[in-house]
Amino acid sequence: MGLAGDVTEEELSRMKVYADGLRCWRSQDFTCAVLSFERLSATDPPSRFFLERCRELIENPPASGWDHIYSLHSK
Repeated sequence: MGLAGDVTEEELSRMKVYADGLRCWRSQDFTCAVLSFERLSATDPPSRFFLERCRELIENPPASGWDHIYSLHSK
C-alpha cells in the first residue's frame, strides 16, 4: 500500500483481486476465492496461504456457523 499518488495501477489491481478473494472466503465461496488467490500466488505469500486453505476447505467444508477462522491442526 502507499499514498494514493505512489500506488501503481498494477498494485491497485492486485489489491482488488486480493479483496475479491477475501470476500469470497468470507462468503464461503472457496471456488471463487481460489480463482482470485491463484492469480496472485506466484508472488504473494498471503495469497498462497489462502489458496492452500481454500483447497482444503473445498475438500472438507466447514460446519454451518463457521466464523471464517481456520484452525491449524499441526505445526
